[in-house]
Amino acid sequence: MILLYILKSSACLTLFLLFYKFFLEKENFHVFKRFFLLNIVLASFIIPLITFNNYIETPSEILGPGRVGLDSNMTFKYIQESTYNFSSFILIVYCFGVLIIGFKFLKNLTHLLRKVTLNPIHKQNDFTIVLLKEEIAPYSFLNYIFFSEEKYVTNKIPQEVLLHEKAHVKQKHSIDIIFIEIIQIFFWFNPILYATKKAIKLNHEFLADNAVLKKGIDLKKYQNSLLNYFTNPQQQQLVSSFNYTLIAKRFLIMNKELNRRRLYLKISIIAPLFTVLLSCFSNKVIVQIPHETSIDSKERIETDVDMDVSVPEGFATSAIIDLVNNGAVFEYQGKQISNEKAISIAEITDFNVHRNKDSNKLIVYLSEN
Repeated sequence: MILLYILKSSACLTLFLLFYKFFLEKENFHVFKRFFLLNIVLASFIIPLITFNNYIETPSEILGPGRVGLDSNMTFKYIQESTYNFSSFILIVYCFGVLIIGFKFLKNLTHLLRKVTLNPIHKQNDFTIVLLKEEIAPYSFLNYIFFSEEKYVTNKIPQEVLLHEKAHVKQKHSIDIIFIEIIQIFFWFNPILYATKKAIKLNHEFLADNAVLKKGIDLKKYQNSLLNYFTNPQQQQLVSSFNYTLIAKRFLIMNKELNRRRLYLKISIIAPLFTVLLSCFSNKVIVQIPHETSIDSKERIETDVDMDVSVPEGFATSAIIDLVNNGAVFEYQGKQISNEKAISIAEITDFNVHRNKDSNKLIVYLSEN
């Protein structure tokens, strides 16, 4: 059951992300893209949990798969025994992964906060500049912007770079990263989640670039500033920073004009996509509602209900227990036996159910395989 949920959730997120990559990523509409990326993560986890009930009427005399139609309150509930050892092993591996990823998250978070407490800081209006001894590419986290102290003191950090990091802080991009990192702790085994986080981070760069250009900064000057800053190999996972390998994509987006007509056409596809995924990956349950057939009621009363029931291997005990709960009397090899003995005969899988027309009591004739 859990494995099926994981597969459905991963499939949903994959299809959502593919739609984003092919239709939305290169569009200059970054605020909507941020909203879309965060919500497809939630939608992918919720859709497989949604259940739709389909109610159908079935004659009470007719047997459905795995159930006896003698009484609307009589339904066999077969409980399949899972392999305990395998389930325990999977649970141990999962918990071990949660501990590792959770520890890594807390370690990164602690490391960043230690940098704040152990290094010189300069508080400004809505953010705090943290000056580090090592040579680093600028990055931001929450309300903190991290710079190389040597470059900051000697005024070697361009104004465009400072504006870029201020945009990350003002738009609270770190909240998105923390959100996806926490989800990754519990769904560490899902590779699509890592690809989604990468797309979220890239869109953050698009948003910050757009905010800088809206300040009136010359496009060519800003692009040159980007080329002067490379990604630090030791960069923390939680931060927002320049990434040289993605600069080409960012340059492409900066030079792209917004085509609202084309964008709205693409956005209109989202509703049908969501509907298709909801239909494919939600749960459908057929609920059988017994109803009276056209057989004359007098004829039904005078006629015994007699039927053969074939129970799947491994489910006989559950079926017998359900019959015990419904007051059945058991006969085996021509003799009436106790409920306890009927339950204990594990090799029984076939039996005949008979309702006595006078006493209205269920009689179950047991037989061996």
